Amino acid sequence: MVRPYDGEVPQRIAFVQCLDDQDTHSFLYTAKETLISQRKVERLQANLFFPGQGTTQREVEKHFGKRSGVTLQHKKVLGIKEIEGSRNLAVQSTEKGKTKEEEFELVVLLTGLELLPESRELNRKLGLEIRRFLETSDTSPVETSKTGVFLAGWALID
Repeated sequence: MVRPYDGEVPQRIAFVQCLDDQDTHSFLYTAKETLISQRKVERLQANLFFPGQGTTQREVEKHFGKRSGVTLQHKKVLGIKEIEGSRNLAVQSTEKGKTKEEEFELVVLLTGLELLPESRELNRKLGLEIRRFLETSDTSPVETSKTGVFLAGWALID
């Protein structure tokens, strides 16, 4: 994992969750991406900006472990701007009416994907159950509601 403009490995990254902040799936998606980064970058300081109040630091620790270096910030991100000279990014956020600005070497915006109309039609023809996510069984994250059809990757469904 490197910064695109200089090839350096960042040590302080902000992950900004841009999905429905009340959705548990959105938190898990954000957490998964952060965890992948944690495995790739030694001593990474990762901050999850997740505006939903339903998720607690305890839940973060459940997914990452207490010493993971992941900090959950229940803050709404107001803006991101480049800091002159360093090319780092300043994340401006608000919590309980107070505005704060923090510096990061890289910011990752986590957004949902939307299926193309053709994909929606194919899913309908295959008889796959689609709600917000493609439904999978409890025992396997790749099995779908249809025998012999497996999930590769995933996308949010509106």
